[in-house]
Amino acid sequence: ISLFKNGLINLGIVFSDSLLDKFILYNAELHRWNKRFGFINTDDLGELYIHMLDALSGLPLLKEYGPPSPILDFGSGAGLPGIPLALCLPDIQFILCERKAKEAAFLQNIALLADAKNITVIEDINQLSCKVGCAVFRAVKTIEELLPILDPHLEKQGIIFAYKATLTKISEEKESLKKRYRTIRVHQLQHPDPSRERHAVVLCQ
Repeated sequence: ISLFKNGLINLGIVFSDSLLDKFILYNAELHRWNKRFGFINTDDLGELYIHMLDALSGLPLLKEYGPPSPILDFGSGAGLPGIPLALCLPDIQFILCERKAKEAAFLQNIALLADAKNITVIEDINQLSCKVGCAVFRAVKTIEELLPILDPHLEKQGIIFAYKATLTKISEEKESLKKRYRTIRVHQLQHPDPSRERHAVVLCQ
């Protein structure tokens, strides 16, 4: 937990004991469910905290964009990045979209146990009852593959916030996106493991 606390401090994230307790709960539940269902390819508690810090590396940047609400976490899986972001932004509504039943049940469980009233879980993007101000995703398909799915559900001034790894892969994707988006910004994020690259690609309509 000291690694996680230091990571929060390095990211400039102010946290209370209550917030820290929710992350400890999330980590313990993720570890328990992961042993049975294999959501994430690790069984190490410390590595799970690194995944959470990776998700939170985008928080300072997301705040600079508003953050626009509600925020859709598409392909949420085990709740990354949606749950860590939602826990740190309790006044922003988060919609976690995950089509796999086991992962969706896990997300519902975490929202209930953490008393995160700003989290809603859906299994199909067409269940959205409103358009979203921001769509975030991490470790799913390419941006170009997701645009036809996400675009119809974005508000007019909505943004797409994609967690991506290396600049080389981003450059390849960026070329195909220039005709569709007015502004494409690439920001370097602070990954908790210095040996890994992490960037955010932000698309503004």
